[in-house]
Amino acid sequence: MLDGDHRRALEEIERHLHAEDPALAARLSTLDPRPFPTILVLSAALYITLPLVALMFGATVAIVTLGLGVALMGGILIRRRAAEQVLARP
Repeated sequence: MLDGDHRRALEEIERHLHAEDPALAARLSTLDPRPFPTILVLSAALYITLPLVALMFGATVAIVTLGLGVALMGGILIRRRAAEQVLARP
């Protein structure tokens, strides 16, 4: 937690940012500091379901499932990277 002096300094910086670049200030205010751990959850789901899929449907279906999961995770990472690059633009 910030003490009074630091809190006032931070509020002053935020006011200057809103005055100088309102678009950037709006983008930064909508950021979630802790995004949902999507990649971790998808990895855990694949780790749990792949053996079951392999036992029930065979290795071919398990490989297809793994490929789809990896493609989905790659798409998520690419989208996150693109969003970070948009925020980094001056």
